[in-house]
Amino acid sequence: MTLRDGTHTIFLAASAPRLGNDIKLDGFLDYLYTNKPSDDFTKRLEAAVIEAHHNQRWKKEYMFLEDIKREQYELGEEKGRKEGRDELARLINKLLSLGRSDDISHVTTDEAYRDALLKEFNLTLNA
Repeated sequence: MTLRDGTHTIFLAASAPRLGNDIKLDGFLDYLYTNKPSDDFTKRLEAAVIEAHHNQRWKKEYMFLEDIKREQYELGEEKGRKEGRDELARLINKLLSLGRSDDISHVTTDEAYRDALLKEFNLTLNA
């Protein structure tokens, strides 16, 4: 799955029954599920995981990157809130200019109605 921030997430059903079609994949999934290595690859993987857990420089870099990612996420959330407020303000101004003041309270409580009016007046950011 590709996420909006450009990262990719892969979901693995590590506990699912094995079909036996791919021994290497089965070994990897078993390792993810049990944390017990069963072949050369999963043994090397476990060694790398242990090394990463003990590597202070890596931990600091990882935490730094996580902080940056969190800050970017928070900035994106704030931008989204501002865009939502701006969109609502444009809609309210449009309703006022048309003398439809009764609709103003309706759009503040009914999301579907608000979305319909935003679309009707072509006020959405995605329009």
